[in-house]
Amino acid sequence: MINIISNIIYGVISGLILVFITSITNYLKKTLEVRKANKELITIIKKLIPENFNLNHDIICQIASAISIEYKISYQKLYSIDQIKSLLIKNILDSEFISTELKSQYCQKIFNILTPNPEESSLNNSENINKPSTVGKLLFYITILIVGMALLLAIILDYFHIKIPYFSVQNILIVWFSFLILNIISLIIEIIKIMWLVITQNN
Repeated sequence: MINIISNIIYGVISGLILVFITSITNYLKKTLEVRKANKELITIIKKLIPENFNLNHDIICQIASAISIEYKISYQKLYSIDQIKSLLIKNILDSEFISTELKSQYCQKIFNILTPNPEESSLNNSENINKPSTVGKLLFYITILIVGMALLLAIILDYFHIKIPYFSVQNILIVWFSFLILNIISLIIEIIKIMWLVITQNN
């Protein structure tokens, strides 16, 4: 009985490790998508600055909304208006292919378009990216449910001295541990792939 309970405790710990790794994977995926979405947002607006396009705050918000839908991320995770303004100005001033006069004009245009208006601005970063994912919570609850059922089954089998061929708690835990190890390996591979994408994008 002690061995069975010990195995179940190990199962709980392993389950928590699985949930932790899954949460990290989801966080990296979401972070990568947010970075890509924000990069696209800046790129689109940057292309419109030199043109005689009647760019305004509402159009920028619509562009941001479309990008958030395309990348399936929350609208609030995109850059705020102030952040967009700062990044655009920095990109313009850092450019070696724009004259000083044009830089001044473009910066002034950005200031006119992106005038801070807290009451109307819909772009903000109030939502925390580190918010626990629904998938992580679901896996945690499933893990607790499986471990609880295994514990109940172990107690019942031990109490009534029931022995079912190939259907012992030990065999169930072996199968569960095997499934757990395979999931951990696949999640580690996924994390490596995501980290590689982040590194290549930064370069």
